Amino acid sequence: MSGRVRLILCVIACFVAAIGGVFIGRALLPSPVQPGAELHEVLHHKLALDADQQARLQALEQRFAVQRRAFELELRADNARLAEA
Repeated sequence: MSGRVRLILCVIACFVAAIGGVFIGRALLPSPVQPGAELHEVLHHKLALDADQQARLQALEQRFAVQRRAFELELRADNARLAEA
């Protein structure tokens, strides 16, 4: 084999090994837990909340969703201003 063919085969083998490593790593390693997911699990599935508590929790979550969306939009606007500078 010529040097060029060996180089191409080596590059292909390295690429296949890298892709295989990614798939094996994703299969064997657990995915990271999102912050706050455990609290959400406890509040919605493990605590025995009455109807009033569930309603208040739902109101808090809706308010948080609105605030989060506002913060995300503000962050995008700030990022756009930084990109222009």
